[in-house]
Amino acid sequence: MAIFALTLASTVKAQYNTAFVVNVDPLGLGSTYLPGVNPVYGEALYKDLNLPGTTGTAKVSAGDVRLTPVSDGAGGWYAAGTTVVAGDADINIVTYGAAARWGTIKHRDTGATASRYDFGEFIYKDADASGTVTAGDTRYSNVPGYKVSSVVVASDTDIGGALVIFQGMLTGVFERFTDNLAANTAYDFARLFVDIYWTTDIPDNTPFGMRGYQFFCAVDPNVLTPLGWIGATSGYVLMDFLGSVGSSLTTAIVGSVNTVQLDVSEQILGALDPPTGAGDLWSYGKLITLIFIPQSLTQHSPLDLLATSLGYQDAGTELWHTVTLTDGHYNEPIAPEFPFGVSVLVALVPMIPIIYVWRTRPKRKVA
Repeated sequence: MAIFALTLASTVKAQYNTAFVVNVDPLGLGSTYLPGVNPVYGEALYKDLNLPGTTGTAKVSAGDVRLTPVSDGAGGWYAAGTTVVAGDADINIVTYGAAARWGTIKHRDTGATASRYDFGEFIYKDADASGTVTAGDTRYSNVPGYKVSSVVVASDTDIGGALVIFQGMLTGVFERFTDNLAANTAYDFARLFVDIYWTTDIPDNTPFGMRGYQFFCAVDPNVLTPLGWIGATSGYVLMDFLGSVGSSLTTAIVGSVNTVQLDVSEQILGALDPPTGAGDLWSYGKLITLIFIPQSLTQHSPLDLLATSLGYQDAGTELWHTVTLTDGHYNEPIAPEFPFGVSVLVALVPMIPIIYVWRTRPKRKVA
C-alpha cells in the first residue's frame, strides 16, 4: 500500500498557487487618490496670489489659497479655503491656468464671491460654449441628483444655469489647477485608480507561466462608475516579462465597460512565441490598473473580482487555469468591535435575566 501511494504521488503534477489581488502592494505604492485630487471635485484648484512677477513654471507656493480640499500626503486633507504655508505637502506642485487650458470648463456661481470659484460650486464642460447649462454639457463635479461625468439631457433640472469662466491673467485673479490625472494640461474630473496584482509561485520563464489573463471587477454603481483601464506597457507584468526575455512581441488589452463592472483580458500576441510565460519573478507585479469615477467621499463600494471559467493562460499549452480572487474595497467599512456583530449581541440581551435566574436558583439537596 505504501509503495502504491508513493507511485501515485509521483505522477500528480504539482499545483501552483496563483491569485489576482486588489490593491496589494508590499512596497507601499498601492493605489490611492493621486496627490492633490479630491475624489468628488477632481483636480485640485488654487487661487494663486503671488503669480505676477514670477518666472518659469508656476507652482503652488506659500500664500496661495486652496479652492478645493487637497491631499496632505498622509491620509488627510487640507480644507478648502486654507492658505498654503512653507512645509505643506502641496508646495511646488505645478499649476495651470489661462483660457487655453481651461477650455470650456466653467462653473456655476452661487454669488458667495461673485464671478469667482467658491468650493462646492458645480463644475461643467460647456460643450457649446453657450455660458449656460445645456443638453450635451458634461458635469465635472457632483451635482445633486446626477453623477460626476454624466451628460446633461434636455429634461434635466440643472438646464439653464449660468456658467462662469475660471479667472486668469487678464482679470488679475489667478484660478489655477493641478494636472494630476491625465497629464494633459487640462482640468479633469476625479478618477480613482485601482491596481490589480498577480501573485504566484509558478517558476518564471517556464511553460507554466502566464501568457494571458481575464477577470471581471464589479462595483456599486451608485458609488463608483467604471471608466476604463491602463496597462499593456512597461511597468505591467506581461510587457515587463517580454522585456526580460528579449522578445519583440507585444500585448493587447481588450474588454468592455458597463454601469456596474469592467471586463478585461490581456494576452501576449503571437502563437506560443515565446514558449514561456511570466511567473514568480513578477509576483506582486501589476497586471493592470482599473479606472473608476468616484461619486462619493464616504460611501462604501466593494471591488469585487468575479470568477469566470478563465483566469490565466499558460504559455506551454495555452490552457486556461482558475485563480484565487482576492477582493478589495473603496472606503472599506469598519468591522464591529463585537466579534460576532451587533445583531448577535442584541439577540442575546433578552437572555441575560434568564441566565441570571438560572445561575442563582436554589440548589436541590441530594438525600
